[in-house]
Amino acid sequence: TNSNGGVLWSRKYGSSTVSEECLSAKETSDGGYIMCGTTGVYGAIIKTTSSGAIQWSARPVSSVPRINKVIQTNDGGFAYGGYANFGGGYSAHFGKLNSAGATLWSYETASIPANNQSSISTILETFDKGYLAAGYVYDSTGTGTDNWLALFKTDSNGARQWTKKYKSGRAYDAVQTPDSGFVVVGDLGGSLMGISKFNKNGDSVWKYITVYGGTVPTPKSIKLASDGGFIVLVYGSSSNNGHLTKF
Repeated sequence: TNSNGGVLWSRKYGSSTVSEECLSAKETSDGGYIMCGTTGVYGAIIKTTSSGAIQWSARPVSSVPRINKVIQTNDGGFAYGGYANFGGGYSAHFGKLNSAGATLWSYETASIPANNQSSISTILETFDKGYLAAGYVYDSTGTGTDNWLALFKTDSNGARQWTKKYKSGRAYDAVQTPDSGFVVVGDLGGSLMGISKFNKNGDSVWKYITVYGGTVPTPKSIKLASDGGFIVLVYGSSSNNGHLTKF
């Protein structure tokens, strides 16, 4: 659209015979757009011109049915995150493409039991030119199973520097703070939403928990505010309402 919300152009991508979904879209440095999502069978990334014409499309790994997030990196490439079919369930998966959509590297968590899931919800480029991927992983304890909030830190070449897991919860979005730490927003089950601060090594610094009464919160986005606080956009699945909250 233009600045007044008028439609300049619209495009449809993919096939009308399958259920497809766009999950993330960003403007790129050349004035075009990068988007990602799922065809229902495999995850896809599409790069377009400023008028929406396809320049290239990529299916990074054949086993990946869904890509939740894609960003352009400072070198002109793209980083993405989602999940892959693995061991009868889904494993968390993220990777890096070059500017033409060719895969440079990818990382995937270990096999998990059937009918369980791990996933990357978001990925960001860090101040040291590495990457932070955030989401959740399936874990099995002595008393049962759980989803654990998970953070994966790599260098610029995808070599893993550290992984952190925190019991109960799913990370949905993250930002890096001026002190090189990270603030992550996610759900904690039921009507609980959590905002957590971690240092640059992924160690927990503080956690704030809030209750969205009567609704199951799905945090969609967190941004740094100009005063050093945080703005969080939350979807309440029980009430079908959006919540914009300043912390």
